[in-house]
Amino acid sequence: MRVLYAGGFSSDDRTEYKFSIYDNVLDAMLALIKGLQILAIPMESQFQSYVEELIGFAASNNAAPTTQVLPHSFAPPVIAWTDDKFQCHVYPLVKTLWAFSTSIRTCFERRNELPFPVPDCAIYFFNEIDRISEPTFTPCEQDVIRMRVKTLGVVEHNFVIKSQKWTFIDVAGQKSARRKWIHLFDGVSGVVFFVSLSSYDETYQDTLPATDSFDNLDEAADGEESPKSLLLTDGLELFESLLRDPHLENVPFTVLLNKFDLFSTKIPLRPLRQFLPGYIGDDSDVGASATYIRNLFLERAANVDRKVHVELTCATHKPTIEQSLNAGLAFLQEMRQNAALTPRASSSRSAGTIRRGDNAQRGSAHQHSVGSPPISASSSPRPSISGPSGTDAQQSSSPPRWAYESL
Repeated sequence: MRVLYAGGFSSDDRTEYKFSIYDNVLDAMLALIKGLQILAIPMESQFQSYVEELIGFAASNNAAPTTQVLPHSFAPPVIAWTDDKFQCHVYPLVKTLWAFSTSIRTCFERRNELPFPVPDCAIYFFNEIDRISEPTFTPCEQDVIRMRVKTLGVVEHNFVIKSQKWTFIDVAGQKSARRKWIHLFDGVSGVVFFVSLSSYDETYQDTLPATDSFDNLDEAADGEESPKSLLLTDGLELFESLLRDPHLENVPFTVLLNKFDLFSTKIPLRPLRQFLPGYIGDDSDVGASATYIRNLFLERAANVDRKVHVELTCATHKPTIEQSLNAGLAFLQEMRQNAALTPRASSSRSAGTIRRGDNAQRGSAHQHSVGSPPISASSSPRPSISGPSGTDAQQSSSPPRWAYESL
């Protein structure tokens, strides 16, 4: 949202994000090392010392309690980083393991069998490790978009989109945090619900195995979230519960099915039928698989007689996400105008808020999308556009309140 509608990230923001990227690199490699044990993949003897050194570094460099807060209330890095720590103790080890260890590569290919997540950004940052290790490294826009950080609490973002004021409310998407934000949905005029298409084969886990708890990775799946609950199934349940929530009665929803690019590469290797037996299409048909997931959200909306808008998108591809967001927001505006919804007045914020969560996304389905163009099965994501598009929102004296939720 900031890239599209607020001029992107400042140089100060990017400098702060650098240490979270260091965290991502270290956490991802530690997760793969732990995965070797769980999947019974032997580590090559010539790399055993690299593994031991990396584990030792993480164990001896846990960050002390800190009051540091990254821009927009992101959680602070786990390690008390300096550039020297990364360049001397992490970079050469991660670079070697990723480039030359067949065991690490095998574990990465089987990462979806693990009881904890290896983040999607892992391969991106591993492949960019030389650039990240440079003394002058400052994260670029794509680095910031791909990095994984957890949102702390509830954060507001104000934007002007096509002459319309919007307030986006970013909320923590974990189950344990939902009771803290559900009341904020009272009085909103629309909800944008993000869903990670590529998470169809993943179980719900709130956290990445962190460097400060590496010794406890065996317990990574023992928390509040059931390791047997698919993240997509959890998203469907939350989506329907939001549709039924009294705070959101008659409030329009738009669903963005994100990460279509990753979904396209995973489906041929891990067919949808293995995780959602109700799918009866061709196992290698990416378009049919995506349509099936879209229809699951449409069915949930039909259960409560609600009209929703569904889009395929890819947040790391700027033209695609811009097209999807514009179409989705236009639908919310149209539905609001048709229903003559009156937003709740607020003295502390401009109306027009979208609430967003942290990890996976929640979907909204709507009968509008039944007639949308077929989903492309190409590796380059092409969203299925439905509902209004190209209609500029008119300036009003009392802008709408929106909720933006992502799981």
